[in-house]
Amino acid sequence: MLISHAHARTHAHTAGEIAAAAPDANTLEESAVFAGRFSDAYVLGKVIGEGSWAEVRQCVAAGKSNAEGGTVYAVKILKRDKSKRKHMQNEIAALTRAQHPHCVRLEDVFMEDEIYIVMEQLTGGTVLERIIEMDCYSEADARNVTSQVLVALDYLHGIGIVHRDLKPENLLYVSADPSSPQYDHVKLSDFGFSRASDYHAMHTTCGTPEYMAPEVLTMSAGGYGAKVDLWSMGVVLYVMLAGYFPFQSHSQPTLFRKIMQGEYDFPDAYWADVSEGAKDMIRGMLQADPARRIDALKGLKHAWITERESVSRKKLHGSHRAFLLIRRLPLFTDVSPECLQEVVNNLRFVRVDAGEHIMRSGDVGDSMYFINQVCSCVHVCLCVSMCVCVGGKGWV
Repeated sequence: MLISHAHARTHAHTAGEIAAAAPDANTLEESAVFAGRFSDAYVLGKVIGEGSWAEVRQCVAAGKSNAEGGTVYAVKILKRDKSKRKHMQNEIAALTRAQHPHCVRLEDVFMEDEIYIVMEQLTGGTVLERIIEMDCYSEADARNVTSQVLVALDYLHGIGIVHRDLKPENLLYVSADPSSPQYDHVKLSDFGFSRASDYHAMHTTCGTPEYMAPEVLTMSAGGYGAKVDLWSMGVVLYVMLAGYFPFQSHSQPTLFRKIMQGEYDFPDAYWADVSEGAKDMIRGMLQADPARRIDALKGLKHAWITERESVSRKKLHGSHRAFLLIRRLPLFTDVSPECLQEVVNNLRFVRVDAGEHIMRSGDVGDSMYFINQVCSCVHVCLCVSMCVCVGGKGWV
């Protein structure tokens, strides 16, 4: 039976006790009796994330506000939807079993009219947000993220859990404070597509298209296994180092064909200064044949991971940060690096101090603005004239 424990903590449970009480995904009973209600244990705060059938909000233990030193948690609130029942079961089962320093920590679960999944709040932002914030992002920084994710995957796969939706948005830093010892600490989050497979083959097509492994797309009779996470991490590593996807197309069938054939390259314009070790690591993860793909343990033993001091701390290619900033617009998600470079070439920087404005409400503009906050009083805008990439080749 799944248990919920109020944060009055008079009957607090340790992580080990939660894991011991965790249900199997196939035996989770919605009719289980829970100790208390969410509103008795927590006070809801502001919304920090939204999806089609769930939202994430801050919360603090009832009776102790944030201002009074109360710990702030993140609570994922899910609608009761029979069509999503399996996803909810899988997520709760995975979170209760995944007790690891590089996995988001589960605090409580309440099953009421809505389902409340209370977790630690990770405030450091996503991996890509951190890259955009940094003045100098290097191969060594990408290696640091990769090694932590591989440690988490080795643990998860060892206890029969497959994440199935690895992407930069689900890799979060613990703290945004550079003085904190947790500043560079990365955790896996959002186990909504995860599966406590217990080493059995899986057959569900799920995940984010650009990060999906070939075997998920082909869906052979034998299904797929934990190495789908290694493929996804290979795509993440490629994006961290280049600023764009290894597989791109405006057409989903073409995108899937490229993925299934493992059709990608390392153009010198963006990869000349990236080490052969990093490229070899990517090749090991982006093997279309899962039998030839490395697993998490082999990844941790790769020289690019183990020979830490030899990994370059040189800033990556000049357009790297701008690529990632531009790709925040859906318009530029699947365009080629050549197309992104054309946008970068047309960018100009605009410094905006407190009280100043770029344009006012009702003004007719002819540019797109990518705004990056430097501090509370200064914003830097990247401005580009309005243009649309056609087929990744031309402009109109």
